[in-house]
Amino acid sequence: MPKVSRSDQPPVTPGSADARTDARRLLDRSPSARIVVITAPAGSGKSRLMQEWLASPGPDGRAADWVRIDLGPEDQNSRPVPHCALDDALYEAVRWLSATERVSPRFVLTGLEMLTAAEAAHLVEYLLAGLSPRVRLVLVGAGSGLPASCVVGLRDDLVELRSVDLWWSRADLIDQLVRLTGITATRWQAEQLFRLTGGWPAGVIILGRAMWSGPSVLAARDLTVVPEILDFVVTEVLDRLPAPLRRWVLSTAVLDELEVDGCAALVPGEAPQARLAEVHRQGLTLALWPAVPAEPSAADRPLARYHPLIRAAALRELRSTDVGAARRLLLLAGEQAGRGGREPAAVTYLAAGADWDGVLAALRRSASNGFRGWDPARLRAAVDQLPGHAWEHQVERRALVAFAAGMSGDQLLAAAVIQQTSAELRAGAAWWPVLTRLIEALPGPAGGAHGGYRAACSALVELQTLDPTIAIPAFLGVADRPSLSGMAHLLAARAGVFDRDQASVRRHLEAGWSEVGAQIPRYCVLAGLGAEALTAVWGGELAASQRRAARAQRLAEEAGLAEHPMLNLTVLARVELLRARGQSRQALAELDANLSAVRRSEPFVAAAAGGRVHTAAAQILRAGLQIDLDEPDLAKVELELLATEGDDDLPRNLKAARAVVWARLHLLADNAVDAERVLADAPVTGTVAAARVTTALHRQVPAEAQAVLQSWPFEDTLDNRLRLLLATAAVAIAVDRRPQAAEQIGQCLVAAEPDGHVQVFLEAPPRARAMAAAVLKRSLDASGWRTDLADRL
Repeated sequence: MPKVSRSDQPPVTPGSADARTDARRLLDRSPSARIVVITAPAGSGKSRLMQEWLASPGPDGRAADWVRIDLGPEDQNSRPVPHCALDDALYEAVRWLSATERVSPRFVLTGLEMLTAAEAAHLVEYLLAGLSPRVRLVLVGAGSGLPASCVVGLRDDLVELRSVDLWWSRADLIDQLVRLTGITATRWQAEQLFRLTGGWPAGVIILGRAMWSGPSVLAARDLTVVPEILDFVVTEVLDRLPAPLRRWVLSTAVLDELEVDGCAALVPGEAPQARLAEVHRQGLTLALWPAVPAEPSAADRPLARYHPLIRAAALRELRSTDVGAARRLLLLAGEQAGRGGREPAAVTYLAAGADWDGVLAALRRSASNGFRGWDPARLRAAVDQLPGHAWEHQVERRALVAFAAGMSGDQLLAAAVIQQTSAELRAGAAWWPVLTRLIEALPGPAGGAHGGYRAACSALVELQTLDPTIAIPAFLGVADRPSLSGMAHLLAARAGVFDRDQASVRRHLEAGWSEVGAQIPRYCVLAGLGAEALTAVWGGELAASQRRAARAQRLAEEAGLAEHPMLNLTVLARVELLRARGQSRQALAELDANLSAVRRSEPFVAAAAGGRVHTAAAQILRAGLQIDLDEPDLAKVELELLATEGDDDLPRNLKAARAVVWARLHLLADNAVDAERVLADAPVTGTVAAARVTTALHRQVPAEAQAVLQSWPFEDTLDNRLRLLLATAAVAIAVDRRPQAAEQIGQCLVAAEPDGHVQVFLEAPPRARAMAAAVLKRSLDASGWRTDLADRL
């Protein structure tokens, strides 16, 4: 039966003046709206808000007349509200509130989630038709509120309040906690309370009380470590659900995502779509789930998740009543996720059910496509939780664990698994040397001549002695020698891109792409395309770099590898490409937006042979972009941060890039001596030679600049030719050979125009820039690129 109360019965206890002010501010903020709908989880303060609002006076200062109907059951054994009883209660409420002598009449109905969508729509229609416009209507529930059709029809007559309106902000939390409990929290404690609860009032109060008995509770990663909070969720949420729905929630709580097929597998005989709509109406989920799912494929439908506290409480209840049932449901969920191709979810469920053979089988399936869809941190956690007895004594499983560890970025674990493999196990696997060298090549670039490049080259040597008839473990994604050879060449190119000369990297790329009949895994193709794009942009072939980067991105999206770690070189190439075309501001935005992708494959722990190479490349690139944007102080901070956090032994090309950026900074500060010093210690590359010429001319020593020209490094790239032409022109101007300088500038402009080079001119010595601007202004057939470059110079 519904519980009915009204203002001529024993009054509710009024709250404080401040509380009544808060209630009026929330509920009366849109006086023209006839209906206010409040939907938020239990413990959000809905009942207190209603009590305070009903006790507050009307606009004329007199006590308001009100009726309140509560539909929510007191416990899980309560029966649903009979329709006839609710109809009678509504009829009586309408009759009583319609009397002309009522003062600021108000109607409140709580437990809106107990009604079906049709019943809620009928309720609204009945109240609007029967009550005077003077009556304020408030409907309160824990779930999704009114049906969408009803909301659209009401328009301006409706105001909705949700958790974001009721939960406490950081600023309110301290004051609210003191007012309701008398507990005083420091700013630090308040920040931790907000971090753990998100401002959920019940959670803040429970955790605030637990904080005084044990302050260490604030160091918890989530609320589930505080039993009182889960007890509250069980009592106030789960135990108030209808018994069939409660059983369904407990059974499906093992799922990370409430996917229809997964729910159907766990609770056969139920209608999962209807149940999902029902739990959403009860406010148990975080995402919308339509009552009638869309017709397209399941992949296009929105997925729901239980609120973390709901899920934690339900799992605790499930395990406390039947541990065997909990494990059975987890294994069923894992099998269903595996059949649906959702291997990360399958591993999570199977590991929770301690089915380690199933976990390894799921990892093996994921390995063949380069762990598509896996976040490296999640993959690393999956590998870490594997017990040794499940894989240590089987050589193929050891290789699989090492491969997964390497792909997750934990190179130390991968190396330990490989090195600690007994000679007896290795003897039974003729493929072991090749496979382990390829796994060691996965990290990619490293400091000096160590790491991935050496391992990939060793794998190529081992391939020469490998028996062609030997079967390679399927998890690597290759099945024959051409595929292995192509994979090794592409990994060598990726690993050598920051350390080897561009000709060496190109040779590996050409060899990898030319293997006849090779079926190279997609993730290795991404690695090769990224290395090719980055090598091309460094070499000045901007159009070619753009094509390779676009192809890598398109392939990644088609293959479901859009977040794969092997895309990090492609990201760097896109940023370098924008910078080379003079779009440094866009380049910096691109770098910042994709920084997590650049770092995604960084080693979990930096090994002695290398470390955070991709991050170092991004830091050096950012410092150069900040100088381009006239922010030298920010560039200096970035370089100093690199010196503090980075590795001492950077790869060759990064050492050169870092020296050039430092030299540019020193020259901006008119400190040519320090610029010359950092360049003298740098590897000899075309960019370093160009910077040395700029520094010598800054010091007004053209003889030293001429000496640099005489020993200019040979690099068969367009970028090197452009820099040499500009440096030669600058030296010619310094020794008063302007016709020769003009000829060199003209050649440089002709060579740079097809690819749209801009940055190479902006970094040229000042006199070369001035002459380039003069030549461009005299150009009779000025293209858009020449006009833009003239403006930039």
